[in-house]
Amino acid sequence: MVTCQPDAEGIQELIEKYRTADTILTEADVAEVFVARLFSALGWDTLDPLVWNRQSYVRGAGYADAALHVQHRPVLFVEVKRFGRIAHPQEEISIQQTLFG
Repeated sequence: MVTCQPDAEGIQELIEKYRTADTILTEADVAEVFVARLFSALGWDTLDPLVWNRQSYVRGAGYADAALHVQHRPVLFVEVKRFGRIAHPQEEISIQQTLFG
């Protein structure tokens, strides 16, 4: 369940850690060190598998890296990527133009 008060100091620490993070972190590292801690700082109990379910199956889409549950129902699916692996919109357009002429 979600608590009422986010941990602003914990979120600020994560922001500082992100600014100096190494881009060679694996997806699992990013999920544990940043994403789970962010949701924890936002008030979610990421240690409870009934709240923070890792590798949750999404019908028709496969597995999400995590799902947040309220009263045993998923309310948010989280997909984690390694840092530096998501192309910026302009890079994506350039890649598509190259691939498709």
